[in-house]
Amino acid sequence: MSSLGSKLILGLGRILSFLREYVLSQLAGRISIALLAFLVIMSIYALVSLPPSFPVEWTQPQAWEMYPPNAPPEWAWILGYPCLKHVMENLAQHRYSIIQTSGGIDLSYTYTYTLPEGLNRVPSNILVLVKDLQIPRGTTNINIILTVRRPDNYTYTLISYTTPVSPNTSYISTTLRLSSEMLARDIVNQYLQERGWLINSLSILGSLQELIFKKVTEVSPAGIVVNSTILPGDYLFKLDIVYSGVYTPPITVAKELTLVIFGTCYGLMGTDYLGRDLYMGLLYGFPIALAIGLSVAILSTAIGVLAGIVSGFYGGLIDEGIQRTVDVMGNIPLLPILVLIATSVQASQFIAQIQDPVAKGWTLLSIILIVLVVFGWPGLAIIIRSFTLSIKGEQYVEAARALGAGSRRIMFRHILPQLTPYILASLVLSTPSAIIAEAGLAILGISHGLPTWGGILADARTKGYITYWWWIFPPGILITITSMAFIFLGLALETYAEPRLRGSRS
Repeated sequence: MSSLGSKLILGLGRILSFLREYVLSQLAGRISIALLAFLVIMSIYALVSLPPSFPVEWTQPQAWEMYPPNAPPEWAWILGYPCLKHVMENLAQHRYSIIQTSGGIDLSYTYTYTLPEGLNRVPSNILVLVKDLQIPRGTTNINIILTVRRPDNYTYTLISYTTPVSPNTSYISTTLRLSSEMLARDIVNQYLQERGWLINSLSILGSLQELIFKKVTEVSPAGIVVNSTILPGDYLFKLDIVYSGVYTPPITVAKELTLVIFGTCYGLMGTDYLGRDLYMGLLYGFPIALAIGLSVAILSTAIGVLAGIVSGFYGGLIDEGIQRTVDVMGNIPLLPILVLIATSVQASQFIAQIQDPVAKGWTLLSIILIVLVVFGWPGLAIIIRSFTLSIKGEQYVEAARALGAGSRRIMFRHILPQLTPYILASLVLSTPSAIIAEAGLAILGISHGLPTWGGILADARTKGYITYWWWIFPPGILITITSMAFIFLGLALETYAEPRLRGSRS
């Protein structure tokens, strides 16, 4: 076995022995290890499962138009929420029937949707996502029609899309929305007039989507729909793709022909005001939170330790210069400075020139982290300096100096190891501070736009949805769990930094 392998095994053994002696031997240590394992596993799962383009999609509202906005999670029915299932059915995976017409062919897909009884909710919207619809050579135009046959056998036209096709067109991708004109015509002409009710179609424009799934029970003499009730049962949706000028269907019709019937609940954690899946946003927040906390803690601790050792060991002008810098930095209020700097950077020409929203978000977040590092080391430097002044007077340091050891060797081979317990505890306890600072700045309006836990909380505040518990509690709980993981670890490491505590916390 190579010497490098032996060193790695020896180092791993020392780490395991350290964890067993100082962390796992205490309740706080065991809790912290469990929480940290959860955070690390979720971070790895997020990096593996989420697509690399997820931060870009998070900033694009059109990427989430197929999801219901402000929807609680699907399990909210346990709490009494009337949850109507959100349907996203790719009809391209269904079998279709072919109807020959005088001018071409009609490919017809069907899907049956059941509106349950006793649930006082109806779908709020319907749309069809068409992706890579193949256009056979010779097609002159294409017509896409979505109709629905209700349980009472009335049929409404929901979508009617017609477009000419140029000879060079091979595929069509588009999002089709409800046609208010066609829907109002069918409801007024077919349904209401057959029942002897004369109404102005303009008066029902605001309730067309609801009337798809309702039966009208009363109309005022002025022609206004007064009462309507939900019509439960099976709704047969029929999507027709009509090709003009060709009589043979393409081998593969489309990559996606997704019929979306908007429900009232969605997913494991619900959605926000744009319909963004909060589960995905929260999942992406795991690696971001750890990266923020650990990067700021490691850098600020390294600077503080280096400044403290150099200041205490050399003394004189070097000590004076470092201590006066620490005094100035330590007396500057961090939060107002952070808000001021971040606001200035947000409005700066430098940020405005960045067109990519993700690059802009990372740039702004990096600046915030740099400010946290710059203002995060002075307190540690003062304490490390005090320890250094005490240690450098020890006999073994004097002996090393007498044997010709240089200043650098004395500082990093004889003094620094004595500071390790305190440095380790300080590093662990400063990690949650950076995570909380980032979240706090986002809530105060310094948002970078990336899907972080603080960013999700900030969106709830700025958009006025702080009463939506599924939007508020999960990111707050995750921030708390992350902070508690490091705080428990810091408590466990106190026995390493202060041996007199051993035995009192086991």
